[in-house]
Amino acid sequence: MTWAGVNKKHYMSELDVNNRVPNPKYMEHYEFELEVLAVNETQGLKEIVKTIIVWAGLTYGFEQDLLQFAFDSACKTTDVFPIPNSQNHLPVIHVEDLARVIHKVISDDQALKYQHIFAVESPINTLKQIITALAKSCDVAPMVVPLNTFMNKYKLKVS
Repeated sequence: MTWAGVNKKHYMSELDVNNRVPNPKYMEHYEFELEVLAVNETQGLKEIVKTIIVWAGLTYGFEQDLLQFAFDSACKTTDVFPIPNSQNHLPVIHVEDLARVIHKVISDDQALKYQHIFAVESPINTLKQIITALAKSCDVAPMVVPLNTFMNKYKLKVS
């Protein structure tokens, strides 16, 4: 994410966007954002084209498989289900909700007063809360484990 240098205890808002420090790994993304938004200031273009950046949370639902590994495992297990002790917040959004946001942006002129839109579910839950809810929905006994144990079990990698 391009706002990796921002204080983690403070959630981003429209006002914070211009003050964020882009992670060098995502500098190209940041520069592309600036180019997209520059269209709104370009003579000849700003009269016919309006640009908005929509930052979507991690998508799930339908064919999106973000949480599929955990859902499948929770429903198929017969013993305790490992739950990470992580307090990392995951900004997620169901693909149907994301589609509604995009539709609203396209069809509503009032949405165009913003240059940036955060499309995430509220409240933003932690990985632990999400996995715990999955375990309970499948009637499995959850067991809290260290994050590394959880990641190794499902062969998850941090990039």
